[in-house]
Amino acid sequence: MGGRGYSHACLKDTSIENPARQNIPGTDETSNGSFADDLLCLTQRLCDLHIQADKLSKYADWAALQVSGKKTKETGILHQAKQTSIYGTDPRQHLKTQLNEKVSVQGQHAQLELNS
Repeated sequence: MGGRGYSHACLKDTSIENPARQNIPGTDETSNGSFADDLLCLTQRLCDLHIQADKLSKYADWAALQVSGKKTKETGILHQAKQTSIYGTDPRQHLKTQLNEKVSVQGQHAQLELNS
């Protein structure tokens, strides 16, 4: 929320039939998903992830909730990294440098999850 979510290109509504939805912030983005006691925060930039993690911390503190540091995960996607080699031969190393122990919720570092 707050314009910090992940914008899905497939959700952009540019149809003539629905001009009211065009150029409205937040109508084509997903900022979170939840089910039971699980929450997902999606952002496009690392700086926005820090802001969302801070919001989650403040809400959890206010609601007297304890977020599990062991279960808090972080990951990222470097689009077309393998095809372009823009991040070298191992894009996961670039993600590790960017993310490892850089995002925290309630003072606990998120656990880095890297897929091959």
